[in-house]
Amino acid sequence: SEELSGLAEGIAELMPKVELVIHPNLASRLKIIEGNPVELEIGGRMQKLTPRFDEHIAPDVISVPANFDETMGILGPTVTKISGAK
Repeated sequence: SEELSGLAEGIAELMPKVELVIHPNLASRLKIIEGNPVELEIGGRMQKLTPRFDEHIAPDVISVPANFDETMGILGPTVTKISGAK
């Protein structure tokens, strides 16, 4: 199945890593440094994600991929908390 195939070593190496995509201006306001993990509250739990800057994303929006263990619970647009990883 698709869910189990992600556990296979060869396939897991090819899967993209979970990144948080953020506009550089928003990242600057939040004091986020590209590549340094941040914590994002998802479904009441904190998840560490690596930020990647992208000037093409809306300035006050962050984007995370769906259907990864780290992002389960995000079903659509939502309001959340973000902070530097501890």
